[in-house]
Amino acid sequence: MNSTMSENKASALNLSVVIPLTEITDGVVNLVQLCSSAGCQVVMVLTEQAYRSKQQQTLGQKAEQSGADVRVAAASRGGQVAEGIDAAGADWIWVLHGDSEQVAEALAFLVNLSATAAPGWGRFDVTLTGHASGLKLVAWAMNLRSRWTRICTGDQGMFFHRSLLRDAGGFPKQPLMEDIEISRRLRNQGVFYAPGITILTSGERWQRDGILLTVLRMWRWRLRYFFGVSAERLYAEYYGLKDSENS
Repeated sequence: MNSTMSENKASALNLSVVIPLTEITDGVVNLVQLCSSAGCQVVMVLTEQAYRSKQQQTLGQKAEQSGADVRVAAASRGGQVAEGIDAAGADWIWVLHGDSEQVAEALAFLVNLSATAAPGWGRFDVTLTGHASGLKLVAWAMNLRSRWTRICTGDQGMFFHRSLLRDAGGFPKQPLMEDIEISRRLRNQGVFYAPGITILTSGERWQRDGILLTVLRMWRWRLRYFFGVSAERLYAEYYGLKDSENS
């Protein structure tokens, strides 16, 4: 692990990038190289299952050589993010999904922001990659809604000052809806940043399942969570797992 190198970078720049992953790709290695070359600490958190793969270990070594601190955790988006934040040494944390692209402008914004002591949190605008008609409208609606409501999604590259996370009880270690939950906890805390800076993320899910069906399905999960269905139960249903009695 390159934890010592990463922590030294964090102390110099005060910005850590946390990337939760189910698999490492060449695109992820490129993200690591970009962020690390800017002086950021980069913490990648892989699932236990993914890191057993020889190919994943090879790509993990490439990421480490590019400056990443590679960690392994149980499969849970919120749990993986929380693990990465615990390993991060900076006051400002950027949670970046592995399929994000064209993040250089967003990175430059955060490098400047990390020089201020004013606690805050926020996200970037997102554009969905793909050729399906309607993807631009979906992205526009996501950006507008989150700017008004301060309920954001992980695809938007959320970022936080550590003090706000601490006051909110830490990043939620739940397997689903972790982005919605942390947004709810922070929506009235600190300064909210929603700069007109766009990052790209994959629109494959919308193309595969259809835009209308995907939107309706996502809102169904959100509404059920809002009305008290646990994240664990929703996760089990979403991935076709056997629900536990404690869900």
